[in-house]
Parts: sequence; C-alpha cells; structure tokens
Amino acid sequence: MSATLLIKNALTVRGDGSEPETGSVLVDTEAGTISACGKSAGDGTFVYDAGGAYLFPAFTDIACRFSDPAHAQRDSIATASAAAVGGGFLNLVCLPHQSGEPVTLRPASTPCRILPVIPVSDPSGIDAEKRAVYTDIPSPVTDPGKLKSIMLACRASDSLFIPACLDRGLASDGVMRGGRTAKLLGLAAISESAFLLPLVTALILSAETGCRIHIPAVSDAESVSLVRQAKSRGVPVTCGTSPLYFSMTDNDVFYYGGRARAPPPLGPRRDRESVCEALSDGTIDCISSLHTPLTKPENCQELKKCLFGASGFDTAFSASVTYLLKKNIVTPDRLAALLAVNPAKITGKKAGITPGAPADLVIADTDAETVVSSNTMKSKSVNTPYLGMTLTGCVKAVFSGGVRVF
Repeated sequence: MSATLLIKNALTVRGDGSEPETGSVLVDTEAGTISACGKSAGDGTFVYDAGGAYLFPAFTDIACRFSDPAHAQRDSIATASAAAVGGGFLNLVCLPHQSGEPVTLRPASTPCRILPVIPVSDPSGIDAEKRAVYTDIPSPVTDPGKLKSIMLACRASDSLFIPACLDRGLASDGVMRGGRTAKLLGLAAISESAFLLPLVTALILSAETGCRIHIPAVSDAESVSLVRQAKSRGVPVTCGTSPLYFSMTDNDVFYYGGRARAPPPLGPRRDRESVCEALSDGTIDCISSLHTPLTKPENCQELKKCLFGASGFDTAFSASVTYLLKKNIVTPDRLAALLAVNPAKITGKKAGITPGAPADLVIADTDAETVVSSNTMKSKSVNTPYLGMTLTGCVKAVFSGGVRVF
C-alpha cells in the first residue's frame, strides 16, 4: 500500500476561477500526485494540519536569474535555490547568464526544476525538432529581418520566444526613466523608445509569424496598452510583471537608490496603476520575481554606477499579498493563477490542485507579517527596496511531489 500524506484544514485555491474551498488534499507520496481533494479526501499515513492557511499550487517563475558562475559572491546555487523554494517557487525559467550561457543545474543540487532558456542570435540556433524556450537575452537582436527569421523558426518547432525588448543604442547611458525624479536627481534619462520600439517590433512580428512570445517585464502604461491591443487582435502574446512595478514608482529611486534600479526602470504613478489594472483584468498573465542578485558594492553606490536588478525570490509572494491581495486588486484565486497556473501553462506545464495532478503545493499564511531583513532572506544578496519594510504574507511549507522541501 502506498504511503500517503493528508493535508487537512486547508483553504484550497486552484487558480481556475473557482472559489477557495476548505477541506483536505490526499497525496500519494510514492507517485508524487494528488489522489483526492475535498471535505472527504480520506485518511493519510502522514498528516499535515494547515490550520486554515491557504493551499496554492506551487509557483512557477518565468523570468529570473541565477548568478553567473563567475560571480558566485552574488548568490550560490544553494542560496538562490533556498530563496526560490522558500518563496514558493519550484519551477524556474532561468534567463541566460550575461556570458550568454543557459542556466543548467544538476537535479540533485536543488528541489527546483530548472527550465533552461536557450539564447539565440540567428535561426541556426533553433532545433526544428525540439520544442523549447528561446530568447535573445542578453544580446538583443536589433535586425528586424533576423528577428523575424528566428520567430519563424520558433513557430515551426512550436517553441516559445522571449524577446529582450531592449534597444541598447537608444537606452545609451541613461540611468532611470525620464521624469520629475530624474530631473531632481540630475540623472540621464532612459528613452521610453528603448523599450517600446522593440516591443512594437516583437508584437508585429509575432502577428506575422504566429510565433508565441512572452514579454517578461511589462512595467508601464504604454506597454500595457500595446499588449492589450495585440491580445484583442489575436496575437499569440503573453506577458508578466514583477512586484516592483505594482508596488513602487520612480519616486522610490530617490529613497532606495540602486536597490530600486530595475530593468525596465520604474516609472510614475500612472504606470503602477496601469500595471495593477492589467493584473486585475487579465492583460498581464503572470507575476515573476525577476530575481537578479547583486552584491552590496554593486548596488549601493552612486546611482549611475549601480547595476540594474533586485533580489526577488524571497519577497515576490509577500509583496504580491501586500500590494495586490490586501488592496483587493486581485482575489486569492487570481493570485494563484498569476503565480502558478498561468506561468506553468505558458511554458507547456500544468499546475493545479486536482486528482492526478503533481503534488507540488504551497501552504501560505496571507495575514502573517514579516520585517524584511538579511535574516529573513535566504538569498545571499539582499539588494531589494523592501529591506526594512513590513510585508504581509509568508510561505509556511512547500511540497514537491508530496515531499516537504520547505
């Protein structure tokens, strides 16, 4: 007889449009799958009492970065993995290193499942016989003809393409988004065209080729509008955002300096409001951590010398609860869709809490408060603007295939 795990007294959130349901989930720990759900799920060999906490499908992060092996001082595989799992993320779509190499990890080195993203600069780098995820990050393809050829090749293999959506020539040596704060700080502005023109190009080429594309970091009102219009025309595009864009504005750069220097850069309040609206109405499909670890010297110096990026694994869930769920911008079910169901679907995987589904589960308390500090973060890098803030919501337990990994 198979060993079983009964998770009882859980408020189950499926992310499928249904209402949360109080009950139990029975897991076959040998098969690693869910056997039954509901008020009469059965008895288990082992029992975990959720105590009324929420039960979510495990999260999928569709845009994150592990530290380049040449910069292990930022994050080790162990610390980054611990931060990801502690944040509820079991499935990671890791963007390539700055060296251009895809991220690969030994399965035994972490409970996380890594879906490598393959960097390409021309169609010859795409395997026509293999479905995969490709990107032109970290070296954006600026030739529209070449980009179209890449998308045609991706379409032929039913692969997903993640465009960089950055024109470095237009971005030049800008430090932050143009506006009142940039002027007050006397900093060079990054032209909006540096992000919008590549986005428009990607959307047009996706429409022409039928290539599925995913925009990982929609951060401003104009990008939201462009994606919304493209979706209404049937363009096969999905998009994500990260907590910085629905919780902060460019004004926060004034207070938090390099810890709030995100790529794309933060914008004014109307950008944050547009992102929140898009998360609520379905224009934005998922929330990603955009985890980019940096050392203190790399992001705590003169702003124009700081590198772009913020640590995100540890705070993505709590920031989402604090700035979305508690403000009634999204429901618990919508939050499950944004963190788990939708990003899994985009990458060709399944996430859900139904009989037969993988027992990849997250127990979370949406009322617990935590003061973010180096002691509460598992990532080696604490380059986050949330440092010192009180955030609501925390992950209490994580199960992978029915085995507790956090």
